Amino acid sequence: MMPAVESIFVCVRDRAGELGCHLPDRIAVMPDNFCTTTSRENLLARAEGLALRHRLEDTDSQLDSFFRVGERTIPANDSTHTWEASFFVPAEISARNPRAIPILLNTIASYLNDLKGSTNRQISLILVVERGSDGTCRKLTYRGGIAGLSGLAAQVEAVAQG
Repeated sequence: MMPAVESIFVCVRDRAGELGCHLPDRIAVMPDNFCTTTSRENLLARAEGLALRHRLEDTDSQLDSFFRVGERTIPANDSTHTWEASFFVPAEISARNPRAIPILLNTIASYLNDLKGSTNRQISLILVVERGSDGTCRKLTYRGGIAGLSGLAAQVEAVAQG
């Protein structure tokens, strides 16, 4: 299994404050232009992540949002044929609900397996993980098949504890 590629990401806590966003304390769909937009009104999220959000809301994952009650993100138009979604994983999620990441990954895999013709499709999943030790964030980028999702839970946990 190919692990996700880890890279440095902006401090989500600080950036959310700059934008006047709610800071999620549970897993949330990560806006694509979080680092570059000048206002929260212009945040964009991939349609795949927003569609998956509805499926996740039916699980025990208790999703959160960067938006205040009543606000919504703008769906981003995506012309690629690769399924792609991004999520923010706050540091304290592992301590509060150790099953949250496996539930997220299993729900994504199940969702993708249910989509007609997607079992052999390549996917891209971005998980922005906040580290518990210092509040910095790391971006884990996974590109591969659906079967490889199950191996990401341990890597997310290691980054969150780092």
